[in-house]
Amino acid sequence: MTIGVRIMRATKSVARIAREAAFSPVTALLVPAPEVASDLREAVGGTLPAGLPPHVTLVSPFRRSRAIDRRCVQTLAEIFTDTGPFWYRLSRLGRFPDVLYLAPEPASRFEDLIVRLWRVFPECPPYGGAFDQIVPHLTVWSGPEPRGLADRVAAALPLTCRADEAWLMAPGSGRGWQTKLRFSFGSTLGTPGAAAHPPR
Repeated sequence: MTIGVRIMRATKSVARIAREAAFSPVTALLVPAPEVASDLREAVGGTLPAGLPPHVTLVSPFRRSRAIDRRCVQTLAEIFTDTGPFWYRLSRLGRFPDVLYLAPEPASRFEDLIVRLWRVFPECPPYGGAFDQIVPHLTVWSGPEPRGLADRVAAALPLTCRADEAWLMAPGSGRGWQTKLRFSFGSTLGTPGAAAHPPR
């Protein structure tokens, strides 16, 4: 699967999304990357952004919390059962508007998994349908970028990670997110998660 996969444009208004989010929080599916947490925390000079552990996004937003039923969990477990653990490297920085990220290589393993999830859950397009391409990424910073941040992150590269599980996460009662389920790649069951701080 190439990076140039076309995806749908988002059609919901910001106001409608906000109303729905207030009624039932939106979840997210991601592959955590705990191996890079200390390097990134040192580079950014403290707290990592967004109240999430370092991760490569699979589907965000995913289903709302009320829609995560037994059938949904079983379907996710089947998908991740068929996904074998794999190694990847973070050796290159990239940018979206107001976002600094690390590009995982090979990207194709993440692209294939994102597309498979989209096919099974067509109501949950990658990145909410807001972008034209699937670009696997690990967000380092969102918003105005501190001076010298990219250089500090680049100095820590390359970083090697192992993708061996996916997390289903939802906003917690505070500012952070909580891990609701953890799916080990190659495992048949999703297991209850713990708070995202610390991720492990």
